[in-house]
Amino acid sequence: MKDIYNQIIENTKKISVEQEYFSLPEIENAEVKIEDLEATGSTLLKRRYIIENEDGKIEIMYESKDKCRVHQINPDWNKVEIIFTDKNGKIESFTDGWSDKM
Repeated sequence: MKDIYNQIIENTKKISVEQEYFSLPEIENAEVKIEDLEATGSTLLKRRYIIENEDGKIEIMYESKDKCRVHQINPDWNKVEIIFTDKNGKIESFTDGWSDKM
């Protein structure tokens, strides 16, 4: 599970640099649940990913927010929070944010 966590972080860093939408890399040997949450206000998309197996759990919160103001066009803001809890209860986390390409 730690390898999956590190793979997701590396993928997120790459997406951040490329200013793309968040997506999960190919994940094997774990159950992946995707839950769309209510998006309110400036939030365009809010999604929770839960990845679990016998070695631990990874929870990812992804949000895409509208940064537009009246009569302005701005790229959307993306935020990803990744929390890894191993089977012994040890917790690690990673957060990143970026603007979409214009």
